[in-house]
Amino acid sequence: MDNLELRYYLRPLLKWWWFWVVATGLAAASGYLYTKSQPLVYRSNSTIMIGSAITDPNPNNNSIFLSQQLARTYADIATRDNVRLATMMALGISSLPSYSVAVVPNTQLIEISVDARNPELAYGVANELVNQLILQSPAGQERQGRQEFVTQQLAKLEQSILVTEQEISKNQAQLLDILNARQIADKQKEIATLEDKLATLQTNYTDMLASTQRGAVNTIQVIEKASIPTRPVDTNLLFNVALAAIVGLVLAAGGAYLIEYMDDSINTSDDVRIRLGINTLTAVPKMSDTKSAVLTGSVPIFNSKLIMLSNPKSSVAEAYRVLRTNLQFASIDHRMQMLLVTSPEMGDGKSITTANLAAALAHAGNRIIVVDADLHRPTQH
Repeated sequence: MDNLELRYYLRPLLKWWWFWVVATGLAAASGYLYTKSQPLVYRSNSTIMIGSAITDPNPNNNSIFLSQQLARTYADIATRDNVRLATMMALGISSLPSYSVAVVPNTQLIEISVDARNPELAYGVANELVNQLILQSPAGQERQGRQEFVTQQLAKLEQSILVTEQEISKNQAQLLDILNARQIADKQKEIATLEDKLATLQTNYTDMLASTQRGAVNTIQVIEKASIPTRPVDTNLLFNVALAAIVGLVLAAGGAYLIEYMDDSINTSDDVRIRLGINTLTAVPKMSDTKSAVLTGSVPIFNSKLIMLSNPKSSVAEAYRVLRTNLQFASIDHRMQMLLVTSPEMGDGKSITTANLAAALAHAGNRIIVVDADLHRPTQH
């Protein structure tokens, strides 16, 4: 693509620059007003975890995989009608605000986000959705409470086991420094008692761990409770304005190209080359007198239009000299004897062009005869 074709295809944008500038500005203003007119939305988030891998000191791949599968299942359940209806009944509302439930990739975590115009409503719905999911789990709300109690007891047993092990280690170290046989026997008896206590604690811990759901896969734990939001969600003002401006610019540019595509008139030398496939010889600037004045004869045409004589140093006269030169180059192979100047309509300027071209050729030393073939309204003689 040469420079001429590039200029031709860019011409609609340059010609209609005011159109797409105005359209872009109006679209950006519309985007701004629309965004500002939207009500404020508050978002409350809650995060839950399926399974207890995070609290299990030795989690295995199977339990983690099953927890991830269950997380996707619970995320789907959270959007079902039974959970939605139970949440509305618990809160005493007739409809729920919009909310989303998503599984954090490659984890057992589920994030619940609730958007509402009322921050307290968003907070309440987020917490109640979590509560309803817990009720849907095998543990349920009642068993979940027992789970918390057993977890506390397990923590106490772990602490007792740790203290007992430390006491045994301490007594064994003291035994090395005792020389009296009676004291050695007493210390060994004390160590044996502590070891029996440790064995009992470990047995109790193992039994309680086996009877509890700690380490179970199909349980729900609240990782992050919902809170009352204090700030509204970002309205994306800049993004919306920029998007509206881009859409307005694209539509305006498309409209400019459509207008130019529908316009089949020829206005420039570029149009001649692109549409007709021929080169122009010259482009003559417009003169001051109007077409209607020339047609009616109210303006003496040769007093104002014969630029080659009245103003030979003007740009218009130079254009006719360029026309003369190009015609001479075009007729190098065969000498130019006769020229026919015509146009589609009356008043297009063929008489003016003929007269000035004749003057330009005469200035170059040629003998010229001008014949006006318009027998109805001749202007040359």
